[in-house]
Amino acid sequence: MPIGVPWPPSAAVAEFRRGWNGRFGLTLAITGPPDQHLRGVLHLGLTAPEAVEVSYGVAPQHRGQGLATRAVRLAEPWVFAQVPATRVEIVVAAGGVHGLASRRVAENAGFFYATRRCSHAAATGAQYDDPVYVLAASGPIPTDPAPSAEA
Repeated sequence: MPIGVPWPPSAAVAEFRRGWNGRFGLTLAITGPPDQHLRGVLHLGLTAPEAVEVSYGVAPQHRGQGLATRAVRLAEPWVFAQVPATRVEIVVAAGGVHGLASRRVAENAGFFYATRRCSHAAATGAQYDDPVYVLAASGPIPTDPAPSAEA
């Protein structure tokens, strides 16, 4: 079921409350001092019996402060303790400056470039090769050559 536009906040909250069983997986709030206002979100989704995919978003006025990196670092050991995953993945679906920022988050959080995954946008028919960064419970994994910053 696609997300309607506009998507009412009550619908988002109801879906996020479903946790691991919701269509987005578990959604956590990214907050920070001096207050506890929402600065972003971190989504954790089971993509295979052995894999959890992490995605995140930070409000524009809070970007560049390391919040996404810190959230990913804090979530990673908790994920391995909660689910029988052998790896945590970050798929960088954005291009341009946003894609570069997501790659930096992955690398700064200790993830390693592993491969590319072909994504398909049903609305446009376009296909994309998205870089996949991985953190394995057992340590570094074999990887393809890392993409250049321009890719």
